Amino acid sequence: AAFIGSLSASPYHGLDESLNGHWDSFKSAHNKIYDSQFEYVRRMIWETNLKYIQKHNIEYDQGMHSYSLGMNQFGDLTHDEFKNAYLGVKIDAAKMNRSGSTFL
Repeated sequence: AAFIGSLSASPYHGLDESLNGHWDSFKSAHNKIYDSQFEYVRRMIWETNLKYIQKHNIEYDQGMHSYSLGMNQFGDLTHDEFKNAYLGVKIDAAKMNRSGSTFL
């Protein structure tokens, strides 16, 4: 029971510690700084995305895809977080000032 308790206290519990250097490089390259309470979650998301990229690129090498993927500054975001932050609907205020009917 003490062994399990010590695992739970580890900041890397459930993470692939062999990726620690890559994680540090990712944070440095993209100027990522996290509050300690959120870094674990960002790291988990980053590892999940990294595994997806690696799997996709193996399939690319086997001719299953026409493009390869790479890690970028958005690697610590989930798909939904990325969509909500960067693919939202942009409304042009100038076009909103047209005369005409308003539908509710």
